[in-house]
Amino acid sequence: MKDNRGHRKPQKTLEEMTEKERLEAEIKRLKKINREMELEIAFVKKLVEIRNRG
Repeated sequence: MKDNRGHRKPQKTLEEMTEKERLEAEIKRLKKINREMELEIAFVKKLVEIRNRG
């Protein structure tokens, strides 16, 4: 008997995904990119604020 606890399910290829699954994966990918950009912008704003103080 194989124990799969702690392992992710194998990902489907694009051909195996339904349209809904493809769109959900794309939304997830875009949300991740958006979050990374928001964090980068917040970091740069804070950096500029610190540099302008001193």
